[in-house]
Amino acid sequence: MNEAIYRCSTGEYVSETQIWERFEDGSWTPYCWDDENGTEWVKTPSGRSLKLVPVASGMLPVGTSVVSRGQGVAVEAKLPSRR
Repeated sequence: MNEAIYRCSTGEYVSETQIWERFEDGSWTPYCWDDENGTEWVKTPSGRSLKLVPVASGMLPVGTSVVSRGQGVAVEAKLPSRR
């Protein structure tokens, strides 16, 4: 997998593919980025700013995995089962 993974300021982890899907569907609009460290900032339709920080795929929380999807990858979180 050569695709960057980001941690969003909401606590969610997303792949480049998922970020571009959100750009294309209007969920997020990019407005700033730092070429040196890869950090990006996006806005939601409500005007909320979100920060996306690149992370190593080995640093994902337990229960989170990267899976192939179409021509890219997606980050999926497995929620703990409730008993």
